[in-house]
Amino acid sequence: MSRTWYELNESGGGSSGEADPVSLLSKVLDRAPRAILVANPRGKLVHANEAGAALLKDATLFRKAAGRLEVVGAQAESINAALAAAADPQAPRATCLLVRGEGDRPRLLSVGTLSGPEVPPHVLIFLHELPIQDGSLGQRLQMLFGLTRAEQEVAIGIANGRTPREIAGDRGVSEQTVRVQLKTLSRKLGCRRQTEIAALVRSILPLNGYGKS
Repeated sequence: MSRTWYELNESGGGSSGEADPVSLLSKVLDRAPRAILVANPRGKLVHANEAGAALLKDATLFRKAAGRLEVVGAQAESINAALAAAADPQAPRATCLLVRGEGDRPRLLSVGTLSGPEVPPHVLIFLHELPIQDGSLGQRLQMLFGLTRAEQEVAIGIANGRTPREIAGDRGVSEQTVRVQLKTLSRKLGCRRQTEIAALVRSILPLNGYGKS
């Protein structure tokens, strides 16, 4: 069985009762729209904002077990190594990893260090969604499935995690118009759920078609 990230640093970085550098930043972290997790060098989860709590509940990348932050999934080894590097008391290092989510959707995992005077480095984790930025995708959807320009925009919006209401606002049309287009493109794509649409759209997009959020 592979070792957890907090076991990779033999020294452990100090006692579990050390000062918490998150306390003064908690309000700032809680306002962030992306998932944020913070753990001390012993692996204890000391903070999760709302999006971070949802990430833990999803349990596809991380989970909370006995109060500790544990890594799960196919990429656990590389993520554990990144967390261990960030928690290294001698030379903490930041890392960015491309991880896969629902429907093989790539996300950017940023692992850094949060520390203060006389405080060992805490691991700071950000999970960024990667929106589609590929001008050729609409053309591919038209060629493969016969989607109109409006249907292409709706499909790409769904793949980027937008709701029909948000897509309507982006395009300056009514939500009802978007829902009608969504129904039509669902039939053309052979999909019943929006998650299926997102997965299908992203499956035809090369990795370099994603941009950092």
